[in-house]
Amino acid sequence: MSKQKEIASIFADWLRQTIEEKRMSITVFSELAGVRAETIRKCFSDLRVPRADCLVAICEAHDLSADWLLGLKEENAR
Repeated sequence: MSKQKEIASIFADWLRQTIEEKRMSITVFSELAGVRAETIRKCFSDLRVPRADCLVAICEAHDLSADWLLGLKEENAR
């Protein structure tokens, strides 16, 4: 697996876990962040990380660390 796909896989896993823990639908989660639900779905289906502006919006809206979502840190500490 390429490094890019590995990071995308980690991102998808943490994002999925966060959405489940918050007991939100993808639609509600994405609306709160101001991004399209399709953007979130593509993270799961295509194993890709969204553009930087979408990543920042997700992190700010849901109090998440981008480093954690990308697998660069082990704890979600903003």
